[in-house]
Amino acid sequence: MKRFLERAAVALLLTLPVPATAATVAGALIMDGAKNVDTDRYRMAKDWDDTLRFYRRAYPSKDGYSWRFYADTPKVKIWHVANLKKKREWEGLNIYETPDGVFVFVLRVPAKGS
Repeated sequence: MKRFLERAAVALLLTLPVPATAATVAGALIMDGAKNVDTDRYRMAKDWDDTLRFYRRAYPSKDGYSWRFYADTPKVKIWHVANLKKKREWEGLNIYETPDGVFVFVLRVPAKGS
């Protein structure tokens, strides 16, 4: 019985999700494997569903982030994540999918005086 419980515990641990590592841009998380394609714009290595899952876990609505749905057409899907926290370096993320791939654009807080 003890051996069975040990094996069951190991099996359970192996099924738990491993958090992806991420870089940051202006304090915003960028998924591991993303490629910079322009200033503050990244092509994700993962598909649309995996990308949304990552960002939903990283920036839940209850923790000071607001999610807004903008489009779901055959060619474009868009979600915007607003950072509602007072001390922040980024004010939003645009997460979108086009026929060219899945992208994240980081909207930085404007510099003072600009």
